Amino acid sequence: MILGLIESRAWRILEAAMTNEELFTDLKQFITATVSQQTAGLATKDDIANMTTKDDIDGLRAEIKVLDEKVDIIQAAIADTFTYTAGTTDTTLQDHEHRLRKLEHHSV
Repeated sequence: MILGLIESRAWRILEAAMTNEELFTDLKQFITATVSQQTAGLATKDDIANMTTKDDIDGLRAEIKVLDEKVDIIQAAIADTFTYTAGTTDTTLQDHEHRLRKLEHHSV
């Protein structure tokens, strides 16, 4: 589910033709909101201080493991998005370079 949200967000970003600064700001806000939602149910410092049994600690470890997996998914999706964006940008730049060469050739 998280991966789908990130991918749909990435496409909206690409469609909006944002500048790099706008892209980074938007991604930071999105990542912060996503991580905040995912960590909302984790134990607080007070909860951890009051843990008395091994089961309590094991439960917290399980929650942290799930969160860690979700963070890995988010990081992979962001990396994929940047890789795709870089490839698209490179293709566009090569196309512009080709057009400029043609124009230079015709002007000579």
